[in-house]
Amino acid sequence: MLALTLNVDYWDYLGWPDTLAKTEYSERQRAYAARRGDRSVYTPQMVINGEEHVIGSHEQEVRAAINRAEPFSASVSLKVTGMVVEASVDGQLPEGADMAKVLFVRISESEQVEISRGENAGKTMTYSNVVRAMHPIGMWMGGPAKFHMPKSELAKSGDDYCAVLIQLEDENGSGAIIGADVLNWTK
Repeated sequence: MLALTLNVDYWDYLGWPDTLAKTEYSERQRAYAARRGDRSVYTPQMVINGEEHVIGSHEQEVRAAINRAEPFSASVSLKVTGMVVEASVDGQLPEGADMAKVLFVRISESEQVEISRGENAGKTMTYSNVVRAMHPIGMWMGGPAKFHMPKSELAKSGDDYCAVLIQLEDENGSGAIIGADVLNWTK
C-alpha cells in the first residue's frame, strides 16, 4: 500500500495559502469526482486507487475501501542503475482499457508546516509522503516494458522517495490506478 499526500489549493482564499498545495492536485481531485459523477470534493479526502473516495480521518472507512479495491493488474519494480531510475512494468490492462499512463512521482517523506490562520492557527502540522511533483513518463500498453528517469533530476530536488504509478487513461482523463511501486532512491 502506498498512501500519498497531494495538498490542494482551493482553501487558499481563506487567507492562508498552503505552502505544499498545487493547483494541479486540486484539478486532479476534481477530475476524479467528475469521473465518478458525484462532484464530491473535500478535505481530508482519500481517493483509493483513483476510484472510491472516503473521509481520510475515518480509519474504518479507509480500511474498508482499501479492502474493496481491485487488486493491481500491473506489477511495477523500481531500481537505481547508474544514473537512471528504472521502472520495470509487466502485467495486463483490465478488459476494455487501451492504455495506461506511467507517472513518475517525487515524494518527501515528511514536511512540517506552521499554520498561521484558520481553525488550526498556531499549530504545526506534519504531512507524510508529500507529493512534490508528478511527471508522465510514458504510456503502457500491457506486457513487459521499461521506463527511465534521470537520477540527476531527483538529486537536485532533495526528495526522499520516488514512485511510479500506472494509471488508466482514456478520453475522459485519468482513471483507476492499476500498479505502483515506491523506492527510497537515496539508499
